[in-house]
Amino acid sequence: MEGDSSETSKSFTGIPEAKFVDNVDEFMNLPENAGGVDKVLRQLDEQHGKYKFMEYTLATKRRRLRQQIPDLARSLETIEKLKSQNKETETQFLLSDQVFVKANVQPTQTVYLWLGANVMLEYSLEDAETLLTANMATAKKNLASVEHDLDFLSVQSGARYRRIKSEWGGSRGCKSETPELLVASHTVDRECGRRTT
Repeated sequence: MEGDSSETSKSFTGIPEAKFVDNVDEFMNLPENAGGVDKVLRQLDEQHGKYKFMEYTLATKRRRLRQQIPDLARSLETIEKLKSQNKETETQFLLSDQVFVKANVQPTQTVYLWLGANVMLEYSLEDAETLLTANMATAKKNLASVEHDLDFLSVQSGARYRRIKSEWGGSRGCKSETPELLVASHTVDRECGRRTT
């Protein structure tokens, strides 16, 4: 059971894991933290910024994949209809946003697929179906990976950051704040070692 939990906590894309700090005083006394509170807070701010950038990048990728999967499903559905077509069919196709054009589609055994970078290739219906099915499987796998990484990042992005901010703020006699408020604020009260609004 323990092996399973450690496997699921690992990130697919190599996002570094933030170690939780049990004892803030011991952490601050480590040799790499000898520069004092300012140095540690700068490092934590930098790490937090990197996590937020990774989160933004992954959210953009997730949005793109969520748009791509329905497009692939529609393309596969169209290929299925073309495979079963044995006579001319009248239909409408999307020319541009909100503009549709009527067309008569002859029975065919080939389709053209956009591959990207202004490249379009002709495929047989079977080859196109194989390619689109493989692309759909890859997109679903990538979406699952991105969602896992986003979940992982939501835990990692503030683990040490919130703990050290709240602990150092409380241990130096400053008014305590919830960790979420500390992360959301933008200025640092150097005397208390915590963020303020």
